[in-house]
Amino acid sequence: MDFRSSHTFDECKRNEGKKSLDLVLDGLKKGSAPGMEWTGWIDYPDEKMAEDIREVTAHIETIEARDLYVLGIGGSYLGAYAAICALEKEGVHFYGNSFSARDLERGLRAYDPKKDHVVVISKSGSTRETAMAFRFFLEKAEAAGADLSKSVTAITDGKKGKLHDFAEAKKIRRFVVPEDMGGRYSVLSPVGLFPMAFAGVDLEALMKGARDAKDAVARDPKNNRAVDYALARHGLRSEGKVAEIFATYEPRLAPLGRWWQQLFGESEGKEGKGILPLTLTYSTDLHAMGQWVQEGPRNFFETVLYAERSGSDLKIPAMAMDDGLDSIEGVAVDDVNRAAFEGTRAAHEAGNVPTISFVYDAFDAYALGEFFYTMEYACAISAYFQGVNPFDQPGVEAYKKAMKERL
Repeated sequence: MDFRSSHTFDECKRNEGKKSLDLVLDGLKKGSAPGMEWTGWIDYPDEKMAEDIREVTAHIETIEARDLYVLGIGGSYLGAYAAICALEKEGVHFYGNSFSARDLERGLRAYDPKKDHVVVISKSGSTRETAMAFRFFLEKAEAAGADLSKSVTAITDGKKGKLHDFAEAKKIRRFVVPEDMGGRYSVLSPVGLFPMAFAGVDLEALMKGARDAKDAVARDPKNNRAVDYALARHGLRSEGKVAEIFATYEPRLAPLGRWWQQLFGESEGKEGKGILPLTLTYSTDLHAMGQWVQEGPRNFFETVLYAERSGSDLKIPAMAMDDGLDSIEGVAVDDVNRAAFEGTRAAHEAGNVPTISFVYDAFDAYALGEFFYTMEYACAISAYFQGVNPFDQPGVEAYKKAMKERL
């Protein structure tokens, strides 16, 4: 993977960034940084991840099911959903992430308790969107006489909580959301591993990617891609940039932007601070937002995730048509996409949009693991740069309280 930032900072800002980094890394090393009790994800890609992969894989081998229905919201589904879309896997469906009756009905119509499996993911078991969906799926399963101990799996707190107690009473197989890992940092734990394993994702390759990213951070804490990204964001924020566009050039990678958006939005957006995380898919959104990006306000920067090879050898066919494509007949569609990426980046930089690029040769399970870990580490460092705790989300409770009052 190649990392590139178009923006250069003056000597003063570079020195400020280095001093800030020294303070952050010292806090992490001493365990004095805020939220250190939630940093279990940092060392997780070692033996703990390998152990969880073995247990998850062994359990899935005992499941005889056509499809999997994942019930969860936020960090309980975004990572797995992004991974399954990125690797173009099938047979996994996601519900319990909204209050939409139509969406829930669609899932219930398709769900067959005798043929499908349900995994419900909630640390507390009382997250309203997920708990509500679980009731409906349970109702259908019980009406069909399904054995819940064989047709349902729960991923929840290891010691307590409504879902923990229910699963224990019904003898439902449980996996644990690690105590020292918040939801948005949990994609590489059973929260993400279970749906990915069911879909057939190569978990060993995923783990190797995450482990290599972790080793890069451990080997040189001040010089690695995660820190380079965090420093670039810190510098751009100090120059008045208030928003970041995360863009991809493959529709299958677009859900990674949603995962990234929650990760950075919930980790940084507090105490009146934080960079606004926005997502776009190119070239599609260039026909909607391209004008704004090129000539709108200059208070944002752009981060691009790009894969050199899509895995397709599709080429533009020769055809007697007056559509302006004669000059590129026989050219691979991947090469057209690359020209769009390089041309758009050059145009945006010429238009004074600072750009950051993460370029992968191909986006496979290894790349996915590397990407997840790199972003999590960069996000934690970025939040610490802004003086906020990366691992809490006190503002989320405000809408829940207001909604509860109305109900």
